[in-house]
Amino acid sequence: MDFKFQKAVYFDDTIKLELTVIDIDENGLATSEAVFTNQDGAVVLEALVKGFAPGEPGKHVMRTMIAEGDPTNKI
Repeated sequence: MDFKFQKAVYFDDTIKLELTVIDIDENGLATSEAVFTNQDGAVVLEALVKGFAPGEPGKHVMRTMIAEGDPTNKI
């Protein structure tokens, strides 16, 4: 994980996470971008996250989402 903190987060803030899978390799290692915004729409944290997909069914779903351009995945 690689985090880049952009702004402070305070008690009572509402934080929204948008996670986008940007790649999955032949071994099932997925790379994702994460963007956290506060209630004002300001980016408070950006991250690059890598991890293994949960088994072959999960890998298949992620590859299909990437290949088809899943509308919830902003590739």
